[in-house]
Amino acid sequence: MIIYLTRHGESIFNVKKLLGGNSGLSPKGISYSVKLFEYFKENNMIANLNLMTSNMLRTQMTAQHFPKITKSFDFINEIDAGIFDSKSAEYIKNNNINEYQLRKNDKFNYIYPQGESYRMLQKRVLKILDHLEDNKINLVVCHNAVLRVIYAHFNKISNDMMPHLEIPLHTLFYLKIEDGQVIESNMIPLIE
Repeated sequence: MIIYLTRHGESIFNVKKLLGGNSGLSPKGISYSVKLFEYFKENNMIANLNLMTSNMLRTQMTAQHFPKITKSFDFINEIDAGIFDSKSAEYIKNNNINEYQLRKNDKFNYIYPQGESYRMLQKRVLKILDHLEDNKINLVVCHNAVLRVIYAHFNKISNDMMPHLEIPLHTLFYLKIEDGQVIESNMIPLIE
């Protein structure tokens, strides 16, 4: 099975360093959406593509240049930051240091007030496994925390380490899976 994972292109909220929200893409994010499509087109992968996005605007905009073959799933939406949605980490640190410290001390189990934890996110995100196809090239356009969960699952990375994985924007993560094991992997930056 071939799986490509990518975060959405840079969003307006990424530029403003805000959590969550449902913003569209920045100009750089729009450029990434073009580069992503060109990569799959140039490598003759469009016809055999199983393309999945979250229900969020930024992932759907990232996939906008592909033929209308996209499946959208809410279970791969970004982690719910609850009352801190549309706020910055700096805002949380300055206005609610206790919550900031709780999350810093145990990022996997920390539950955003009125939101969710990585543990909760993991449970819903791994539903994606039922939608991956062996005979197709799977492309999942998702979010930072979501990509961490999927990548960690296939690479057998512990729950303690998973929330701290570095997942850069504008990068494709390639995984070749055989008998449930990653036999080949690569990171492909499409925009520096």
